[in-house]
Amino acid sequence: MSLTPSTQFNKMFKLSDFSKDLVKINPLDDKAFKIMIEDTSIFADFVESIIGREIKGKCKFLVNNELFFRVDGKKIIMDTLANTEHALINVEGQNVASAFTLSRQLFYWALTFVSTLKEGEHYRDLIPVISIIVYKDKKLGDNAVKHYKVDNVDYDDIRASDHLNLYQVSAENWKKAENEYLRYFLAFIHLGLQEDTQVYEREGLDVKSPIFKKLQKAITISCAKIQTKRYQEKGDDYMAQQLNSFISEEERQQAEARGLEQGLEQGLEQSIVKLYKNAKGSTIDDISYIFELKKCYVEEILRKHSLI
Repeated sequence: MSLTPSTQFNKMFKLSDFSKDLVKINPLDDKAFKIMIEDTSIFADFVESIIGREIKGKCKFLVNNELFFRVDGKKIIMDTLANTEHALINVEGQNVASAFTLSRQLFYWALTFVSTLKEGEHYRDLIPVISIIVYKDKKLGDNAVKHYKVDNVDYDDIRASDHLNLYQVSAENWKKAENEYLRYFLAFIHLGLQEDTQVYEREGLDVKSPIFKKLQKAITISCAKIQTKRYQEKGDDYMAQQLNSFISEEERQQAEARGLEQGLEQGLEQSIVKLYKNAKGSTIDDISYIFELKKCYVEEILRKHSLI
């Protein structure tokens, strides 16, 4: 048994005791996919791997009542909608593709786009909307990602090419993904959660890769949350309690790791500011070299502190 993480939450149980149930869960199950994609450590990396640029600012995930739209009686509930500094991002998971999936995606995009403007606000304040739909079994020719956008419709007050961006993603074509992170992500969607990591190795995936371990943990936790509810529905409260204990322990460890990471980032930022202030003659290039950071990252920190 090689599923990770293997944290023991009491003397009797560990994750491998639940693996036969967890591997039966489809990662594109609406609830499982939502739990996984709204993991803050997953969402930004996933979206950036598709759109090819960095998401600026923190992501705020809209809750259920904010994902609800009704148009002339038609009820629409989105999987995930995130509000970032410069765009709204909708991500949907789809098991079975149909001839109308692009029309559905455009409809979802349009609903989201018009919702960004409130009464009294100017049209120039419209927020770009990025729509991403992940398919389990749809082939997109020789591509893992197909990008639909508006070209040559840019004006002084609005860039249409920024505002309309639809991405269709094929998990079946995961081997054709140009980005390493996306390739691993789609491989998990296509292959599912496996008890034996040799299944992934035979497909050419490095199971020791940090990306693999991070994604495997996220998918395992999302499937475990779904399985906990299934135990409860069956009236098996004991198994639900045991599995929930595992989830709580893993989430506690993840929270501690995120806190440590944030502390390190804050310490690095303070060191950069202190050096720039005190070391006369130090240039941004010097600081970039000393800390082995990209110049743009150093500039961003110094701007934040009004030093440049």
